[in-house]
Amino acid sequence: MRALVQVSNGEPANALVVEERPDPVPGPGQIVVAMEIAPIHRSDLFALTGGSKVPMTSLPRVPGAEGVGRVVAVGQDVTRFKIGDRVWPPKYIGLFQEQVICTAADVFRAPDHAPPDQLAILCTMGLTAIMVLDDYVREAPGGWIIHNGANSSIGMMVIGLAHARGLKTVNIVRRAGFENKLRALGGDAVVIDDSDPDRLATRVAAATGGAPIHTALDVVGSQSGGRLAHCLTAPGALVLYGGSGGSPAQIDFLDMMRKELTVVGMSMSRSFNRRTPAEKDDVMRRLGELAASGHLKTDIAATYSLDQYRAACEHAAMPSRDRGGKVLFRMTPSRKDPL
Repeated sequence: MRALVQVSNGEPANALVVEERPDPVPGPGQIVVAMEIAPIHRSDLFALTGGSKVPMTSLPRVPGAEGVGRVVAVGQDVTRFKIGDRVWPPKYIGLFQEQVICTAADVFRAPDHAPPDQLAILCTMGLTAIMVLDDYVREAPGGWIIHNGANSSIGMMVIGLAHARGLKTVNIVRRAGFENKLRALGGDAVVIDDSDPDRLATRVAAATGGAPIHTALDVVGSQSGGRLAHCLTAPGALVLYGGSGGSPAQIDFLDMMRKELTVVGMSMSRSFNRRTPAEKDDVMRRLGELAASGHLKTDIAATYSLDQYRAACEHAAMPSRDRGGKVLFRMTPSRKDPL
């Protein structure tokens, strides 16, 4: 089998090589998964450079945070899966390779009837989106929530998940041109944020008919999170679940006082890991069903082979407005699910 291996810190052309490795053989309680598709995340690119956010001191290593594949070998005492099952392997075990060995208890079943490119990105962004809605949004169906980064991959997943459970969304973007796309996903109001908190609050009130909004989901941070808080109705809750803006959320004390604001940070891993094994299975089952139904969807910019890693990493490193969506590796051609 082939694997994409990080052999040093630096740019992809120098830090990565494609190696031939023996096919893995499962031991007791293990399975071997033939990877179908795995996305390239920003964290994968940070790890290549050895930056302070994701320093990599143990090399060589196979990168790849998440993906989807099919079981091709089953070890002794494994009854949870059989050969041919589509599964999500554990995250962060090095999935940019054609086959990976896993502990069966850490693997989740994925549906056959969903697009594999959409399934491949669910264990990070999809899981974050469903956890933030399950654990931090208390609105009943018909109620409103507001969130920023609505045109990002995870923002679009929040829209689809919220729509599926009957919630109305105010979807904050930084520029025009996303209105039809976000409404097609189930978004109710698309509002442009021009960095003025009062204008944003006025636009949000006009778009919702002045409906009360008690919950804001902030994936951007910086001053954008504070502007979301400015749009809330007391008592308000600002849920911080990302920092794509590059700096912490900045909130005006007057908004904290007037909105009776509660600010809480959300960790996907913490939320997921406090669930029982049966509850985890249920969460992943719901994610798979939503991907199959089209409620959970993000843009796919391009799919590359492992041999094309230089072009793939260059594409993935582009700013989001130029990239066109998620960039994926396809490791093993699928007879059932061609892209």
